[in-house]
Amino acid sequence: MVENIGFCGNNCDYCEMKFGAIARSVDSLMQNLRFLGIHNQLKNYRELNTIFEKEEEFYLFLNELKENFGECSGCKSKGLPFCEVRKCAIENRMNCCTNCKSYEICEKMKFDSWQHEIHTKI
Repeated sequence: MVENIGFCGNNCDYCEMKFGAIARSVDSLMQNLRFLGIHNQLKNYRELNTIFEKEEEFYLFLNELKENFGECSGCKSKGLPFCEVRKCAIENRMNCCTNCKSYEICEKMKFDSWQHEIHTKI
């Protein structure tokens, strides 16, 4: 199914963002932290280690993670707004990046190799 293949060649069926796995993981972690009362316990630990002073940054990170990688409908529909590969393919009217003359040297296509390996399984 071509609609499940992103502009970059990633297979959306293997994507953790399409099915909301990242968002669910963040929700689960935050729910467990609240259940365990970690917020109250951290007050005591701050005296032992300064890393626990970064609690607010940690929660901001989790919220950003969920917001930016929470759930994707696939780049050929709404997609992720920050994806440079998607923006480029739409601007250049490409159905697949491999059709582009700059494909071999494209800096936008140099994302993590593990991600590409997972997403190109068909």
